[in-house]
Amino acid sequence: MDGMRKAIFLFAALIFVCPAHASAAAPPLIPEKCAKGVVTSDPSGTKAFSVSQVELLKSHLNQVVYCASACFDEDITVTVSSGALADIEVTVETIASNKCTKTNEDPKGEDPEKDRRGCKTSYTQPPIVIKNSGITGISSAKTIGPKSPVTRA
Repeated sequence: MDGMRKAIFLFAALIFVCPAHASAAAPPLIPEKCAKGVVTSDPSGTKAFSVSQVELLKSHLNQVVYCASACFDEDITVTVSSGALADIEVTVETIASNKCTKTNEDPKGEDPEKDRRGCKTSYTQPPIVIKNSGITGISSAKTIGPKSPVTRA
């Protein structure tokens, strides 16, 4: 039971770390939340954390959420394995899709300004959808962002 409490804590930490979001040439969406000189990029990938790695989990989530470019919409799936407390693992899978257009001047589609994506007034804020697997009692999906309505699936 204590293991499930820690798993729920880790998921709750995920939810509270992720209120906005953001390719390689663009500055981070929320620069004050990122390390100086961070290079933004496609945040897609999968990473696993043990119960004892809460700080690493938070750091990874900050990088994925705050330090990606506004060009990317993100789907994040959090899976918590079951088992003995020492064996519980939290896996974070991020799938990002680039919504910025490619041009001759920007062949990789990495300039959110030209597509008016970001947190400025009248810009399109990139959504993050967080889904969970293996955590009972918590809704299965939630869209997060300061300008996004919360939606559950």
